[in-house]
Amino acid sequence: MYPTDLTGRLNGAYDRFLALLPENTYASVNEKGWQLSAYPTEKIGEEGEQRLEALRVWLSDHLRDIKLPELLVEVDNELHFTRHFLTPIQGNQREAEQVCTVLATIMAHGCNVGPYTMAQLTVGIMYPQIKQVTDWQLTEEAQRQALAQLVNAISRLDVTQAWGEGKTSSSDSQRFRFRRKVLQRTYSHRLNDYALEFYSFVADNYAPFYSTGPGGAKEHQQLSDTGHGLYHLIYWQAKEINRVLLEEDPEGTGGDLSLLEHISPVGWENVILYDEYVLNRRLVRS
Repeated sequence: MYPTDLTGRLNGAYDRFLALLPENTYASVNEKGWQLSAYPTEKIGEEGEQRLEALRVWLSDHLRDIKLPELLVEVDNELHFTRHFLTPIQGNQREAEQVCTVLATIMAHGCNVGPYTMAQLTVGIMYPQIKQVTDWQLTEEAQRQALAQLVNAISRLDVTQAWGEGKTSSSDSQRFRFRRKVLQRTYSHRLNDYALEFYSFVADNYAPFYSTGPGGAKEHQQLSDTGHGLYHLIYWQAKEINRVLLEEDPEGTGGDLSLLEHISPVGWENVILYDEYVLNRRLVRS
């Protein structure tokens, strides 16, 4: 594509924007420059903030503490999402060793520590095993299928209805250090190194339905889909909050469930993300 073609496309985009500007409720241009509209947020006031904090404390006291490897095993025992990353021969028989190898690989990329370091931190799983899953089984299609299963599971939880219907989304970018010389990388002052940038799209009910980033290399896709955060952690937290609300009586202790929409399944201290990455084979159920 020639510079003249790009100039024509850019001019056409400006013309379309200016033509629709009077009807545009999201962005406008005035003497101060670009103005983006803000999404109206609900103000709950000082008293509401106090009741919200009381609800957070009550939930925190009732949520289970769990380490990341145990969390992954528990979610996989329910959803069997690791089956998407097994070979056709392995998929016919769910063995604990294969499941734990896949989970270790997911942690290697999701925690951004890499296959080699994860092999040093994990008991009983060697680097060649993690490398094998990374190179041949962590495919784009397998990740898409596993993510779709996770999104559907999140949407089925009653508690997510308080957060949204899953019809709107927000996005955020995340950078990962990438020293290989490729055109897609840019310099990150925060990382003090070159990095690749990815975007995650999360629905209003916290279902992480899509991620995108530089295409081309296989490593890019692995970072995009598994390095953007451990999405199954969101599912476990939402499921845990749902369990607490069903088994306990928050309203009986003064909890205000009308503020549940302001409670997020992300960021709870009950999940221990960085510790020994011990995957207990005896916890894996067929």
